[in-house]
Amino acid sequence: MNQPYGLYVIAEKDGRIKRKLVTKSGTETVDSVSVKDELINFSARDMRTYLYFMKETEKCADAITEAIYENNGEINMDHFDAYLKEVNIFLESLKPEPVIQTLTQAFLEDSVQEDDGSAMFICEAMPEIQYCIQELYAFKIVLDNIFLDYMKDGKIDGGRYPFMSHSEFKTIHLLDGTVKTQYLFRAPVKYYVFLLMQFLSENPMIARCENCGNFFVPKTRKKTLYCDRIIADGKTCKQVAPKQKHKQLAESDPVIEAYDRTQRKMYKRLERAADMPFQNVRYMDYEMYDNWMKTAQNAKKDYIAGNLTAEEALEIIEVND
Repeated sequence: MNQPYGLYVIAEKDGRIKRKLVTKSGTETVDSVSVKDELINFSARDMRTYLYFMKETEKCADAITEAIYENNGEINMDHFDAYLKEVNIFLESLKPEPVIQTLTQAFLEDSVQEDDGSAMFICEAMPEIQYCIQELYAFKIVLDNIFLDYMKDGKIDGGRYPFMSHSEFKTIHLLDGTVKTQYLFRAPVKYYVFLLMQFLSENPMIARCENCGNFFVPKTRKKTLYCDRIIADGKTCKQVAPKQKHKQLAESDPVIEAYDRTQRKMYKRLERAADMPFQNVRYMDYEMYDNWMKTAQNAKKDYIAGNLTAEEALEIIEVND
């Protein structure tokens, strides 16, 4: 019997997961990974490719909508073909990551209804496709804020993140000497939510590198300011971060405190704009949030390196209402 294509996962007791990837071309063996490494690496992922295609497909969608109004409801198929071309280029860009590519393809297939040749199909399909492209990008932002909340309180507010209170995953029971539970994923966010739940169930330590700004799991419970990621010339953040700043970068440091506080404010603004798009709230979209993050992270790095004063860094990081 042919298996549905997607990612099959078995959770091991040592914090690792076994994975099998079934694509439309057949079954591929993918490496087993630790839940911690898989999730932490995703939290540091560069999402600019997603942002680029979110913008490009949105431009195509806007052109289609505008043409509908100008042509009395008639669809310009050239515009829709251009839209689908961008979607296919996006999927092709994921080829170096077969797990993400397969999960995204499956997510699109499950979310978009079959083409019945009507104009209504196009109007209904585009928002679903847009959602499939942007969901992982949006989850990356949510994950950052979940980690920040966890670092602060050691707990997560289920009311703020409803999916944390109730998440369902498709399970398959296997009998191979012993009964094992296998999980099938056909959407990238479902996979990472599963990893997040597994990760937090172990009550881990989470820290945020004061040099690169990415999250990491310290090797000990001792306060650790810098991670071991290699960032330049084979050296890690821990090696290149200025030693003289170690004592200054306490929780009370004004620049670090302002960075964390302003990120929370910007994220809440993004949440409100998404939940109440037609109400009188300060507008914020993913691109604006991403631009602020990059600018603020660079200012924080320059401050740590001694290239900016605290006043100069604060002027860049803080956003005045």
